[in-house]
Amino acid sequence: MRALHARLPEGHNSSRSSRRSPSTVLVRHRASWHDVHRTVTEVSRRISNGSRRLSRTLAEVDRCRDAGNVDGARQLLNDVLVVEVVPHYQDILRANLAALDDEF
Repeated sequence: MRALHARLPEGHNSSRSSRRSPSTVLVRHRASWHDVHRTVTEVSRRISNGSRRLSRTLAEVDRCRDAGNVDGARQLLNDVLVVEVVPHYQDILRANLAALDDEF
């Protein structure tokens, strides 16, 4: 995604790389360049924001867990899970919740 986003401002034709992309990422042929750029920019923004949010949350969860505040750690994970839009990051949060439940 980052490589595709980096190429957009340069005006590269994305048809060659889109053939190698998963079908879920393919954009209808009729979509305008502006629509493609806007979509890729939004996806990139969501991934970047989610990555930062996830990193901060997991660090805070570790601090809570180390202090014995399991309920606080669980609440942090649940709070972020409510607002997270990136499916992979949602999976990571759920896995951390499950591990927290198994641990304590």
